[in-house]
Amino acid sequence: MKYRAEIDGLRALAVLPVMFFHAGFEWVSGGFVGVDVFFVISGYLIATLIISELEIGQFSIQKFYERRARRILPALFFVMLACLPFAFSWLSPNELKDFGQSLVAVSTFSSNILFWFESGYFEGTAELKPLLHTWSLAVEEQFYIFFPLLMILLWKLGQRWLLAFLVIMFLMSLGLAQWGAYSLPTFTFYSLLTRGWELILGIFIALYFKNFHSFKSQVLNQTLSLLGLAMILYSIIFFDERTPFPSIYALVPTLGTCLILLSTTSTTIVHKLLSWKPFIGIGLISYSSYLWHQPIIAFAQIYSIDMPSKFFMLLLLAISMIFAYFSWRYIEKPFRDPDKINKKSIFYCSLFACIFFIFFGGFLHTNDGFKNRFTQDQLTILSYENSRERDELYRNRTCFLRKDQSAIDFQPECFDGHTLIWGDSHAAAISYGMLRHRNLTQLTSSACPPIIGFKVAIRNNCMQNNNFIFNVLQKNKPKFLILHANWISNSYDTYLNEFETSLEIILSDHKDIAVLVVGGLPQWKPSLPRVMIKSIDSFDKNISYLSNSSVKKIEAQDKKILGLINKLNSKNLKFLSLTNRLCKDDKCLIRSSGDNMEPIVSDASHLTRSGSLAVAKIIESELQTYWTP
Repeated sequence: MKYRAEIDGLRALAVLPVMFFHAGFEWVSGGFVGVDVFFVISGYLIATLIISELEIGQFSIQKFYERRARRILPALFFVMLACLPFAFSWLSPNELKDFGQSLVAVSTFSSNILFWFESGYFEGTAELKPLLHTWSLAVEEQFYIFFPLLMILLWKLGQRWLLAFLVIMFLMSLGLAQWGAYSLPTFTFYSLLTRGWELILGIFIALYFKNFHSFKSQVLNQTLSLLGLAMILYSIIFFDERTPFPSIYALVPTLGTCLILLSTTSTTIVHKLLSWKPFIGIGLISYSSYLWHQPIIAFAQIYSIDMPSKFFMLLLLAISMIFAYFSWRYIEKPFRDPDKINKKSIFYCSLFACIFFIFFGGFLHTNDGFKNRFTQDQLTILSYENSRERDELYRNRTCFLRKDQSAIDFQPECFDGHTLIWGDSHAAAISYGMLRHRNLTQLTSSACPPIIGFKVAIRNNCMQNNNFIFNVLQKNKPKFLILHANWISNSYDTYLNEFETSLEIILSDHKDIAVLVVGGLPQWKPSLPRVMIKSIDSFDKNISYLSNSSVKKIEAQDKKILGLINKLNSKNLKFLSLTNRLCKDDKCLIRSSGDNMEPIVSDASHLTRSGSLAVAKIIESELQTYWTP
């Protein structure tokens, strides 16, 4: 296969946004599309190789899998091995159990399935999974299992049959992705069934070059290659977690990649840009860079008592690149050279590594994450992390709807009072405490703020649910309305203008209603229980406050919301700052009373039982102060 320098540059363009995205840099809000660029490149390169060998009758399944094993497994297993001591030292028992599961899943090329069942890619806890990024490797490996076999069968029937089959598979996969991005977003993000069309796009390019050459028109090549580059850059900058993905939106970066592969020649501007030596260098180590960056970032956040600074994140990315270089030079390159490591050795090493990680992962899981690594006080605090009480506290799936539920699933017991609380999981968490003070109508939905007109792909029913709640307002006419959400969520921030409009509609249609907007809760990274077990002070029951760096961000968002409220100038509309009540300067409340060790939140920001009671008491006091019930 003829070497194309721009493909290494394209690999750099794919991996760098992914790394910066995982490091939390907002200017690459669509950095996750780098994986889609990789899929197209992979489909193109693999198909080109298989087609060239089929044409001369030299294609071998055994050789194909040998090349894949040499390319992917040595560096992957080395990174997994490097993760083990950090996982054992820094992960909580539950996290170590989950890590053990991921070791098994990666070794069996099924990590995309595991992470599909565990959580969504954009959910807060996902970023702390050291091997989360291996989902894309699993998708490719699953594709490599079936694609060569199909090529052998269909090649004998002729190119027309092959092309017809691929077109059908492409349309079915893209159609399923378009439907699933709205209906089953987590499954759709991780599944080969909804990602396969991206790899097939690369195969189409390989088939094109089998029969045709690059375009002869220099102007056309310049235009199409620049358009392709612009499409990739646009998606990196302007897409974000609210973008339905991988729906037809994913055509932007993938078709952009196709245009670059099709029309980039040695005389085009894009070729000169992507063939720049630093880009080629990063492209050469892109696979190892991809492997190293996620565990380094995840373990840094797990170890840190607070969210690492942007400067520190840049340092971590630099370290990832250094590790990647040595991994490429001393792991990737030697194992890819048959003269240094023969076929038998690569298969035996791969088999041994798979068996080792499967058994070791199972060992971590069956031994309950080795709880004896922690003191009893630490285990007590960690027991509140991802608390099982949430179903009861939030009235899960009855008055707190999950992403697969719609407004018809609200149960009769949710409608029980002249006070209505409306919002997301943060509002659901407050409801438990509020019910101890008054009868309450609780209408809350996962990742769905109380904003009429809010629409986001990851919660397809949100708009319908909010419209239903607004109709309940009109019909039942409650005396009090409490609005609360995780206001600093990236999904919510751009909807503040819609929130202002929502408040105007509510106040104009309900002249006598008293509306209390409750500001954001202090947030803890990676979780309050984790912060507490790293702080000696937290074991002193006389200490109830610890440093929290989220306060300024929450106060800034509260200020924006307060500005909207002041602009509306209504005596029936008030704002309550929780940071004013729960924090003193840069320190925030960690427990509601000194006689127990229960944190006020179980993870980053979801209230525990005692936390809900404490915050509800603050809200009740505010309602009594502002309005007479």
